[in-house]
Amino acid sequence: MKLHCRYDERDADGSVHDVSTFRNAARSIVTVGYHETSRRESYDYDDQGNRLYVETRLGSQTDSSAYSYHANSDRVRTSGDRAYVYDRNGNMTERGTSYAFDGDDPIYEYADYYRAYEYDLQNRLVKVSGDVDGVLTTPATYGYAGDNLRLTKTAGGETTRYVYGVDGNELYRGTESDSVSTVWLFGRKLVEIETAGGTEARTCLHTDHLGSVVAATDETGATIWLGDNSAFGVATADAGLESRTAGYTGKDYDSEAGLYYFNARWYDPELGRFTTEDPARDSINWYVYCENSPMTYTDPDGRAPDKASNLTFSGSVTVSKPDYPNVAINATGPRNVSMNITGGQSIGMTVTLLPGSSISARSAENSFGI
Repeated sequence: MKLHCRYDERDADGSVHDVSTFRNAARSIVTVGYHETSRRESYDYDDQGNRLYVETRLGSQTDSSAYSYHANSDRVRTSGDRAYVYDRNGNMTERGTSYAFDGDDPIYEYADYYRAYEYDLQNRLVKVSGDVDGVLTTPATYGYAGDNLRLTKTAGGETTRYVYGVDGNELYRGTESDSVSTVWLFGRKLVEIETAGGTEARTCLHTDHLGSVVAATDETGATIWLGDNSAFGVATADAGLESRTAGYTGKDYDSEAGLYYFNARWYDPELGRFTTEDPARDSINWYVYCENSPMTYTDPDGRAPDKASNLTFSGSVTVSKPDYPNVAINATGPRNVSMNITGGQSIGMTVTLLPGSSISARSAENSFGI
């Protein structure tokens, strides 16, 4: 990262008449980092894009896993201490840590970690089963609307209902006793409004360049939660009043399923891939997440990766007052764009903004957002 710090003083005409430069080293005035003191992730893949090996170093702890695949397929057979089973439609149906192989498929015991998944005729997840004290139970069931978006979830005897925007982002979820409404800006979670017992609380959500929630503050600005994820969405930090790790690229983590809900299908952060085949069928590997480039792409609906630079601003600015003789329009952030216009002109423009960017206009005497 290259950083330049400079303070310019301008006169009424907008002309620079004094320039001051900070002499401090950038590291002395700006800190960029994560909650961990150090982290390193490395991944090996075959020609099909299937992960063969992963090593994650977090502080002084190093974890690694090797992967194997079912014959003549891109379906995971084992990863670390877990084994996986798929149905003929390519849907993951079982995964667990206590098993013995019978041929190519594992036979599970309902102990340690175990999950089973059931699907409807449209390959949508409708039921999750899991181990509780050696007994197979049903932690959650799901219902869907005509547009294939999850409409309901029933867990612990309580049903949650969901409402989505035209872009597929969740706007509202609620039960009989409480609800959460979410405000989005440029595809990122901005504010959650929680209502329970007749009281309402607003929480501001702070995201990284992928739209993953990494911090939450209350209405006073006090930090109430800090967290972080690995490149593929495994929670690596979670500290505060309430867990908000359900925020990898803005998607909802379902604790009963142990998966993220990505609209068209579900995503396993441990594997770094989807649990069902790509409905678009537009790549050589129908399970891969974001072309195995999770720091460059996101997947808004589980069907196709979307490069971060697809966030755009389009608009026009008209300046006609004589006391605004010169206006500078700036998009600041990972991609910087600037444009100067003179008073009385109208200009239309399209600026591509990477996540973390903002756009504003500044005259000799005033600043204002666009």
